[in-house]
Amino acid sequence: MRKRTLANLSKLPDTVIENLKIVLKGGTAIENLSESFSIVRSLPYGHVAATLGTLRKIDLHNLIALESTRHRALIEAMIVARIIEPRSKLATARGFNSETCSSSLSQILGVEKADADELYVDACVFS
Repeated sequence: MRKRTLANLSKLPDTVIENLKIVLKGGTAIENLSESFSIVRSLPYGHVAATLGTLRKIDLHNLIALESTRHRALIEAMIVARIIEPRSKLATARGFNSETCSSSLSQILGVEKADADELYVDACVFS
């Protein structure tokens, strides 16, 4: 068996060599990554994580209810939402809806389907 050099790739840029490795392994090299996908929606997370983390660090969630229930999640969500962006319960409920939300709070606590009536009932039950 004889070896024969077809091409010397050592002088090519690193990105070209990496793309060539990907193609030789059966993959697809993408010329422009930003054109390959589009961001449909990105929800802010940091302020929610900080506020919810503080609420849990001071053990407030256990003062609401010892067991993790939907009622406790709704009360937690209302407290955090009031701290982050104070507004009415109706506006807060709209902010929890997955189509109209303005943060990741409802997804984290699993209250995307909450409506204003549910928030009023939970506020009354735990007050």
